[in-house]
Amino acid sequence: MLAEEVVLASQNLGERDRALVRAVYERGLAIKAVAAITHTPSGRLHRRLGMLVRRVRSPLFRLVLREHSRWPADRRAIAEAFVFKGRPQREIARSLNLSLHRVRTEIEHLKALAGVSGGGGGGGGGGGRGEID
Repeated sequence: MLAEEVVLASQNLGERDRALVRAVYERGLAIKAVAAITHTPSGRLHRRLGMLVRRVRSPLFRLVLREHSRWPADRRAIAEAFVFKGRPQREIARSLNLSLHRVRTEIEHLKALAGVSGGGGGGGGGGGRGEID
């Protein structure tokens, strides 16, 4: 995926993640420069950026991007929170007033639709936060 495609896909990320992607891929800032501006260790930003690029390139992200407008409100809200914003499943359940079981079931259904297997979300050590291997 080209840098322009990553920037375009980043429109669906949370505000801070979108700003990081744009700073590096649109404005051409070095990660060390962004780290200095944000007072964040450059290694942490480097890992975060890598995880974000993997997320926006994932089959699950592409599925949600392409199909979410056609889904029922609960599925759409879960998908957007999990895949686009990288929010934890428990937080999604609380914020949407749904059971954790319902959220997990929807996420597993989405992963199956995208042809993505397994574990709590995978890549980047996100612990179920929308990152995909």
